[in-house]
Amino acid sequence: KINFVQAFMAMCALNEVKGMKLKMKQLIITDTDINNYEYYLKDDIQKYKIKLEIFDIEYKPKIGDKIILNEELLKENDIIRLGDLKSEYGRKIANSLDKDIVILIINNEKIYLKKLYG
Repeated sequence: KINFVQAFMAMCALNEVKGMKLKMKQLIITDTDINNYEYYLKDDIQKYKIKLEIFDIEYKPKIGDKIILNEELLKENDIIRLGDLKSEYGRKIANSLDKDIVILIINNEKIYLKKLYG
């Protein structure tokens, strides 16, 4: 029996193989200021600073971990709250290309989260 998260991860993997990612960026965490929810990120070209409050996971991202997110989220000035895909506080995720999907890569393990509202 496959649960929701397993099915979703399979769908994400399929879309990655087909090259169907929409404006997603994979960034490396270069520094953090957890007290202010600030994460400093970079790719091969640019550096970014975003504010993230992360719920529903045991380990918080640290320097060297990776984050994959829609580049639209990089433009937000407010704190972005992230939580479990099944959380009632986020929009219902219809597919793996949703702009509210965020993937953390911690210790080479992908953790799928969504943006929370309210």
